[in-house]
Amino acid sequence: MIKRLKRTPTILAGLAFSTLSCATAAVPPALSPEDSELLSTVRFPARVGVELYQYPVYSERLVTSLRSTGLFVDVQPLEAIADPDLIATVRRPIYGTATMAPLLTIVTLGIVPTIVAEEWGESFSLRSANSESSSVDIEFTYSGPTTLGWVALIRALSPRHVLGRPHEKPRFQRALAAAIAKEESRINRMLEQ
Repeated sequence: MIKRLKRTPTILAGLAFSTLSCATAAVPPALSPEDSELLSTVRFPARVGVELYQYPVYSERLVTSLRSTGLFVDVQPLEAIADPDLIATVRRPIYGTATMAPLLTIVTLGIVPTIVAEEWGESFSLRSANSESSSVDIEFTYSGPTTLGWVALIRALSPRHVLGRPHEKPRFQRALAAAIAKEESRINRMLEQ
């Protein structure tokens, strides 16, 4: 009996963790046929260096996000790439909504969900490594609900929601790529400098 009581906090902690790990987040709207066509034709013969942001997690995430688009020859942290063609700089950090611990969701073991509106995306600029006179600002953001609790599993069946982080999903990556591709002429002009 005493052994069972000693395991109770561990079991409760495990249940609370599993409840909170059931989370869905919104993904951006599906690409239009025009955006899909644009993506099939745009690639940049450029190596991109990402400047270190004051909070490194945001510049690290930008490296991963830019790589995932498949638009560039290479994307690395600026200090790790020799002679980049373009330099990317985080303009503003985009992060989840700070909420108090979803106590009701934990106490009910996920039966009562916690739903918060969050902003997702990337906000950054691209500039020529040869000239600081011109840059292209990319503001790719969208908002949607994040759901914690067992109802998240049902929400995950919708094409507008995914389990886990949207940055890691193809729909997010393609939408970011489309936002960058729409600036093709301006980016190509910078590459010619």
